[in-house]
Amino acid sequence: MKAARTSETIKVASSNLEYHDFGSVAELTEYCAKQERDTRNLDHTSSESGSNGFCDGDTYTKAIGKTESGCPKTLKAVELAVENIRAITAPEQTSAWVTSREVIGDCWDMGAVIAGVPECAISTQPYERREDSTIQRDKVLTIALGICVSASVNPAAIQRRGAALVALVDALEHFGIRCEVRVEIGSDWKVGSKGKKGAGFSLMSLLLKEADQPLEISRLSYCVAHAGFFRRVGFAWMERLQDVTVTYGYGKPCDIRKHFGDEACEDAGIAKVDVNFAADKGSYLNNMSAADWQKYIAKILDERGIEIETA
Repeated sequence: MKAARTSETIKVASSNLEYHDFGSVAELTEYCAKQERDTRNLDHTSSESGSNGFCDGDTYTKAIGKTESGCPKTLKAVELAVENIRAITAPEQTSAWVTSREVIGDCWDMGAVIAGVPECAISTQPYERREDSTIQRDKVLTIALGICVSASVNPAAIQRRGAALVALVDALEHFGIRCEVRVEIGSDWKVGSKGKKGAGFSLMSLLLKEADQPLEISRLSYCVAHAGFFRRVGFAWMERLQDVTVTYGYGKPCDIRKHFGDEACEDAGIAKVDVNFAADKGSYLNNMSAADWQKYIAKILDERGIEIETA
């Protein structure tokens, strides 16, 4: 797992941007625990006990716990979205990954080792059904989900979007396209002269799944599909920005790559992504139904040679 990038302000085009790159949720929460918070003049904070509807019922402590244990309600919604996409792409598929027993593999079955069974290692490989020549097999895609949204976006919309992301990853890996998954928080802090000190923008990129890791829906679902992750854990990170003076809410949601352009971001050292998931939706998220998300997923799959039919 890659180490976290230390907090630094970089130059993107002609603007300053405070950029953090974390290799895991644990690195993010450890960073937050060590830094001082600045919550002056904020409408909401990561630690407040109110606004349960805003955060879908979670406190900061609960949110941290659910990044590991998951949230049953969120998981159920995500699994339903995955099942609906699987029904279109692979009716007989039960998992994007299958396991087999080998002499050498990814991990050991200690019971088999003790029993002296030669095939005591467990190997995990992507499940593949179709052999379409147009499908970009053995390709790795980096998919980023920008989770920074305005206060007007409701928790149900956040859940539908996150569920769609997981369904997309599941479908891509089913067809042999491995996925690295990141969530990102991008903000524009230029809300007046008091709204900036050293940086006008900020971006946090958090690695949730490496390309060679199996898709663990239960672990991934909370971070991408629950309002509490951004509005508790994400807020906690924003309260600890070093070069931004937090004086008016949490800034304005900003798709950093779209704002500056992919080339400028890459030149500045910002992690490159292949799919910037739902970056164009903004506040329209509230209007996106499950059927709309299926069409959105179908479009991304079609761009990679995978054709599916949606209602």
